[in-house]
Amino acid sequence: MAVASALLAIALTSVDVVTALFAAAPGGLTEMTTTSIAFGADAVGVAALQVA
Repeated sequence: MAVASALLAIALTSVDVVTALFAAAPGGLTEMTTTSIAFGADAVGVAALQVA
């Protein structure tokens, strides 16, 4: 389900693939945000979407 949500977000917005995958993945806010930094994702975007 997370991958489908990420693909939908990519199609509808200008979010890059890595950011969309980390933002849509189920997990803790802190863990997803800090891990996304290591993969070059937009950490602010990931954190914002994890909170929502």
